[in-house]
Amino acid sequence: MNRTFKGLMVAMLLFSTNALQAQVRPAQSQTEQQAKDAAFLKKNKTQVGITETASGLQYKVVTIGKGPKPKKFNRVTINYTLRNLEGKIIGSNGNNVWNHKMEKGLYGMEEAMKMMPEGSKWVLYMPASLCKSKYENVPGGRVLECTIELLEVQ
Repeated sequence: MNRTFKGLMVAMLLFSTNALQAQVRPAQSQTEQQAKDAAFLKKNKTQVGITETASGLQYKVVTIGKGPKPKKFNRVTINYTLRNLEGKIIGSNGNNVWNHKMEKGLYGMEEAMKMMPEGSKWVLYMPASLCKSKYENVPGGRVLECTIELLEVQ
């Protein structure tokens, strides 16, 4: 009986230790990812042509347009591609232009578009805090790169 009890206790201890490690691993990898993202943004803002806003949004102007800059409730037509820092595409309008009110985009995209004259193309580096919107969040809580082209302001 004593031997069975000891065996049961060892099994329970091993199970609870494995369960605890499984819970800690995601938090550790998330913390590691946050550190990598912070290091990327710190280094990136020192690169030639990169500008950083008060919110932490970083951008590089590829092409500057000559048209009007959109306001918060304007409809805009854009092309965009979202990538993680490994270069994997996680979102894109593909061959269909995106035509919506600006407020439907991610906060980082909305912030950038308010500064972009129509016809501009920028590359954005958005911290996780700006990869959200009123309608959805991009999963993963990561820094994202977004190439955005403002085709039309309505």
